[in-house]
Amino acid sequence: MLKPKIISEILKQALSSSINTAILFSQEGSLLSYATNKYNNVGSPVFNSLNDPSEPSKVIAAISSNVWSVYKNSCSFWFVNQQNQAQAQDDSLNMIFLDCEEGKVIISQAGKLLIALVGNNDTEIGLLKIKMTTLVNYFNNSLQYFGSDN
Repeated sequence: MLKPKIISEILKQALSSSINTAILFSQEGSLLSYATNKYNNVGSPVFNSLNDPSEPSKVIAAISSNVWSVYKNSCSFWFVNQQNQAQAQDDSLNMIFLDCEEGKVIISQAGKLLIALVGNNDTEIGLLKIKMTTLVNYFNNSLQYFGSDN
């Protein structure tokens, strides 16, 4: 049984002064759990004026799931090697890095769910990748039976 408070605590361990938000969400974009820190500068005045503190995470989850879906479905031919199926599995989509105007985002799949980490502009891509790999490895076994089959 998944306990949201425990998942949120696990996500919180990935946060630092440069990594502001960690989000666990479905492939359809539904927010399941999130963690943010005091350095969270998602930045937009629209987000800062909202009464619901999870709203920025909901928006990030929705956009990230859409980006993941587009790359997974529309660009899957890049990752398919009909000559060697074992190599094709190794070449499948594992992570997406986004370098945005107000920060950096990394998206990856854990089980049948998605995880996103959001950092500020100073966050090193390598740090995001290491933290994401650690989260994915941790969640992969426990989350493999949750989420949709997409």
